[in-house]
Amino acid sequence: MKIIELEETVFDLRMYLSNEEKQVLDRVEGIMPIESYTERDRVIIENLIRKSLVIKVPRQGSYVVLKNE
Repeated sequence: MKIIELEETVFDLRMYLSNEEKQVLDRVEGIMPIESYTERDRVIIENLIRKSLVIKVPRQGSYVVLKNE
């Protein structure tokens, strides 16, 4: 396999999300404190962080989340 073919294959990989993950990801807009989300949303956001779709940044003794675009 040539390097160019490998690059095309890697870029064609898709991240599969549940419907619930898609809904929460759509609600993450700008920089929001993690406390502004419900407990269930926080669990889903942690999953999205593991999938590198959301970033969690420490700020003033807490955390804020934002989309990884």
